[in-house]
Amino acid sequence: MNLTPSTILALIAQAPVAPRATAQAVLDMGVPRQALWPMFILVMIASVLLSAVSQVLTPLPAEQAVVWLSPFSMAMIVTGATIAYIAGIWLIGVQFGGNGSFADSLLLMTFLQAVLLAADVVKIVATVISPALGGAVFFVVALMAFWLNINFVDVLHRFGSLLKSFFLILFVSFVLGTIAALLLASMGLTISGAT
Repeated sequence: MNLTPSTILALIAQAPVAPRATAQAVLDMGVPRQALWPMFILVMIASVLLSAVSQVLTPLPAEQAVVWLSPFSMAMIVTGATIAYIAGIWLIGVQFGGNGSFADSLLLMTFLQAVLLAADVVKIVATVISPALGGAVFFVVALMAFWLNINFVDVLHRFGSLLKSFFLILFVSFVLGTIAALLLASMGLTISGAT
């Protein structure tokens, strides 16, 4: 399978209905290693820009408004957290008996972010049309993200067990959350941002 825009779009459309086949197809595309990081950075930039657009088109009510970080700060936080998750899924997954590599983890999680990016576009459009519709789409996208993540991790590590993949994701999330909380505490901050 050739790496072309049309192929990528077709795989993005296929992912929600056939996540395992899609993940395997992405791994079989033979994406050069030197292209992985540029692809990842491009998707992260697009994700942050789309988030900024979403804030403009669908602002929160005044009573729910929060202080938003600058696009640069947001990009750094989102990118750092995603890299940590990718590394965790690979490294801890190997300890769980998995066979995945960091390169494959980076590729699959980058593609997953691309799928969710497309889903976010749908969510924004739905919210502009109707907040209630946007809420429903948000719920569906959240479920889809969870389902895709489990299947992609299972294909990555060849576990043959969605339950094992689920516990790996749960454990990695717990570890990263604990590390983040400790880092914030060492800076005199809490999760809520209070000093």
